Amino acid sequence: MPTVPVDGKKTCKEKLNEAGRRVRSARESSALSQMEVAAAAKVTINTLRGVESGADVRVGTLLRVCAVLEVKLGDLFGGV
Repeated sequence: MPTVPVDGKKTCKEKLNEAGRRVRSARESSALSQMEVAAAAKVTINTLRGVESGADVRVGTLLRVCAVLEVKLGDLFGGV
């Protein structure tokens, strides 16, 4: 993954880590387990764990997780 800043400040990995923290926070605020969110988003538990830990995942996966958690994709990345 490129280490060049994508917004002048943070790298792709840093942005994914930030998004993962926001997904986890939204899930916990919704009082949902990883298993519940994974099932509703039709992803594996390991995929959701990857999302929450900042793994490089497909946009479609993030969109499904966002729909379950009722958050906007852009909000995961600080309004990008």
